[in-house]
Amino acid sequence: MIIVGQKKKKTLRIAAMFVLLFSAPVATSFVNLAKANPYLDSKVVSPPVDVKPPAISVDTTTNNTLYSSNKLSLALNVSIPEPTAKYSLHLHTIQYQTDWKDRVVRVYTDPTGSGPMITDFSDTLILEDVPDGSHNVTFVASVDGGYAEGLIWYAFAVKSVSSVYFSVDTTSPSISVLSLENMTYEVSDVPLNFTINEMVTEMSYSLDGQSNVTVTGNTTLSGLPVGVHNVTVYAWDEAGNVAASETTTFAIAEPESEPKPFPTMSVVAASGASVVVLGVGLLVYFKKRKH
Repeated sequence: MIIVGQKKKKTLRIAAMFVLLFSAPVATSFVNLAKANPYLDSKVVSPPVDVKPPAISVDTTTNNTLYSSNKLSLALNVSIPEPTAKYSLHLHTIQYQTDWKDRVVRVYTDPTGSGPMITDFSDTLILEDVPDGSHNVTFVASVDGGYAEGLIWYAFAVKSVSSVYFSVDTTSPSISVLSLENMTYEVSDVPLNFTINEMVTEMSYSLDGQSNVTVTGNTTLSGLPVGVHNVTVYAWDEAGNVAASETTTFAIAEPESEPKPFPTMSVVAASGASVVVLGVGLLVYFKKRKH
């Protein structure tokens, strides 16, 4: 009987040791959990009135700008305004969508235990294959926040939406020269009339490869010397695209010779001689009749 009692005591001691060994990690886990989240409950609430949404800013030169390229770069910055000390705030997601694609592009997501949460984000976004026309890009930034009251954590979210607008024009204007033709002109002043298919900011022409002459519209090429000439019209649209018309070649002919003045002095002299001859003849005639 004494031996059996000793075995029971030994068994109880071993069981107690196992209980202590297994209970130690569990207790440690509860302690760590309490340190990580000391609140007994959490609730989702509306954002407090004194919490401002994140500020979204894009390079100011982008908005309402006309570009001559299908590839654009946008300087993006998202930041959380300084909150009241009682709130804990961090950026949760930042994304954008263009009007020419259906896909939503996410440029930032807060890390889940793999890195620090941030309150300020900056990046340069490259947009490629942007079609010609008027466009917009819409950005959405969301912030997660919360505050504690007693043993309850109150969580909330706030977001901002902002759009930028711009246009893309990669097509050069089209110029048609109307008045000049590949022919010879008998005058030294010829009209230069042309049409352009869109609004432009500058127009000019080059005569015989010389420096461009700026014009505001149709003009006249004056005082052209005799010989062969060529002219090309240029135009720049609002996006900076430049266009050139076809080069027109033409000629200015030699002016016709001026008619020689009628020899009035000779006529007068001849007329006088005729009168003298006629007078002499009449005198001889009358003398013969008298005899």
